[in-house]
Amino acid sequence: MGRKILFTKKWKSFAILIIGIVLTIAATIYTKKDSETIVKREFALVCNEITTKISTRLHSHAQLLRSGASLFATSDSVTRKDWKIFIESSKINKNLPGIQGIGFSVIIKKEQLQQHNQQIRKEGFPEYTVHPAGDREIYTSIIYLEPFADRNLRAFGYDMYSEPTRRKAMEQASDYDIAALSEKVVLVQETDKDLQAGTLMYVPVYRKGMPINTTEERRTAVLGWVYSPYRMVDLMQGILGSRDLNDKNKIHLKIYDNNRISQNSLLFDNQDKETIGHNDKSVETLIIPIAFNGKKWTLQFSKPNGQFAYFENKVLVVLLSGFIISLLLFSLSLSLSNTRFRAQQIKESEIKLRELNATKDKFFSIIAHDLKSPFSSIIGFSNLLVKQIKNKDIEGIDEYANNVLKSANKAMDLLLNLMEWSGSQTGKMEFNPKYFDLVPCINKTILLYVDIAGQKSITIKNILPPKAFVFADNAMISTILRNLISNAIKFTMPGGKIIVSAIEKQNEIIFSVSDNGVGISKSSIKKLFLIDQSYSTTGTNKETGTGLGLILCKEFAEKHNGKIWVESEQKKGSTFYFTLPYNVEPQEKNIIENTGSAATENHDNFTVSGLKILIAEDDETSEMLLDIEVKTFCKEILKVRTGVEAVEICRDNPDIDLILMDIQMPEMSGYEATRQIRQFNKEVVIIAQTALVQTGAREKSIESGCNDYIAKPIKKNELLALIQKYFGK
Repeated sequence: MGRKILFTKKWKSFAILIIGIVLTIAATIYTKKDSETIVKREFALVCNEITTKISTRLHSHAQLLRSGASLFATSDSVTRKDWKIFIESSKINKNLPGIQGIGFSVIIKKEQLQQHNQQIRKEGFPEYTVHPAGDREIYTSIIYLEPFADRNLRAFGYDMYSEPTRRKAMEQASDYDIAALSEKVVLVQETDKDLQAGTLMYVPVYRKGMPINTTEERRTAVLGWVYSPYRMVDLMQGILGSRDLNDKNKIHLKIYDNNRISQNSLLFDNQDKETIGHNDKSVETLIIPIAFNGKKWTLQFSKPNGQFAYFENKVLVVLLSGFIISLLLFSLSLSLSNTRFRAQQIKESEIKLRELNATKDKFFSIIAHDLKSPFSSIIGFSNLLVKQIKNKDIEGIDEYANNVLKSANKAMDLLLNLMEWSGSQTGKMEFNPKYFDLVPCINKTILLYVDIAGQKSITIKNILPPKAFVFADNAMISTILRNLISNAIKFTMPGGKIIVSAIEKQNEIIFSVSDNGVGISKSSIKKLFLIDQSYSTTGTNKETGTGLGLILCKEFAEKHNGKIWVESEQKKGSTFYFTLPYNVEPQEKNIIENTGSAATENHDNFTVSGLKILIAEDDETSEMLLDIEVKTFCKEILKVRTGVEAVEICRDNPDIDLILMDIQMPEMSGYEATRQIRQFNKEVVIIAQTALVQTGAREKSIESGCNDYIAKPIKKNELLALIQKYFGK
């Protein structure tokens, strides 16, 4: 019964998440009407429209060829005149422009070849002969082809079955009774002038009255094929009209045969005579496949990106905030459900029950008080942003957006602590200790808070040894560091100073975060690390907190057989300490390298440029954020939504410098995609995008072949530091 109740409550949690996401998306779409996001959306719509047109036309061509095959099926003999009348009455040039012609190719057995040649010559073609010459068991010949003029005369009498590419499509059509497209060919109609890539579509014609229920019966009954040869440029002009042809400011369309994106498989390029003017702008790319009876074409659309609209970054704040709120509500609802379920299961233990009640009270306290402020701020200022963006009124918009961002950052910190603590309480967080150097981990965590500290003119100084190897869980230690540094910033006066240090003492390392802030009273110090005690004060800039972070720090420190304590004096500041076992010579090293020369590195001197970057990300919002962050220092951006597409595009673009690889993607995960890419490209830098609370994701990323990883939500400073690390001069 208890599990059934828990299941119901979890569904309610998911309902809250879904409703929140839907409302967020609706609000974001509404506020982005005047931004360049609409341009991207329109780009995708136009690409899909073009794809639909091409697919629809191919099926229309197939239906036309079926009609031609039916002509043979309903008549004992179809003469050349009958065929001409049929084609002219179909008004192909008007209804289906761009077709090179429609013809009929008949099968000729070896012993019938001479008789066949003589018969066609008697019809008024004395020069006629089946070509190319050669001794073959089976011949075919194009005997009807309308319009029977100009280039098409070169195909008269041609044995398409003698050429392997055409033969494959012809056999596929007759074996399965389908309309089959051939792979890329050069048509016999081509001359040295205006050479185009070509393809052909075949529909089988079977002898009248013969059974065609099985493959063997169809092979016996096949008489020939009704077919159309296509010159690809002519075909696409017939389908698309003048849309985007040879216009460097509009969409660039390339069509490739099968899955291969390479020059050898290129069927069509609507700007082959004029290159897109990229200059220093990045390129928006979209890849869409078309499947036709087992045959695949790959459509690659691209266009230069213009400058992002002024409101783009501001609107994204609203979008991000909405998702954070939705996830936070989901996490809180789910955690409350889990807590209540656990309380019902262990009523026998009075101690456990009191502990769970304290946990429940802590959650209710967070919901009733600590969420009220960020919710009110985010919703209130988001409403102001929506109204002002709609009215094109930018007065005060920076201040409103910054307030939303601050509240969103606060909500995100709370969300991370809640998720990690919930995982710890329910036993779902794995303890995965490894040997690693603590110094780069400290610097990396400090780097996350440089901008936040800068907003209060607070300086962060680190006093660290060159190396400090520990045997610990990297994710848990990062959580401790994050909470202690965040608290120090919160309770330090503007213009103050924070010192982060680590010293070696016998068999342990003592880590400390010291500030010259407001300090803590002796009576309050006793409450800091107790779940059943409520202690939370406002920061020097009226920042609020829950006290949950320090409780989480205590649990994680004790998990490592360490301890945590605080020394403080009111109006002078506080120093938080925690200890870890220390190892001078580790047996196994899993060292996290420093992502910057210093935690306070100035990214205004960022010098990287001209990179070719692949963004492998199936989430549209995450892809958009990455695009914004990297476009200023890259020459070209490629984008894919699946692991399979990532492997293919890397195989055909060996000059890619950097891949931002999402781990969770459809069809193939980022881990497997990385492994496959490493089989043919050892040099490209691959940075995995992992969730902070995703257990073991960092280690799996490195093991699969990634050079590094970055946690979501992605911080700009951290991303730039990684890129500077691998591409800086």
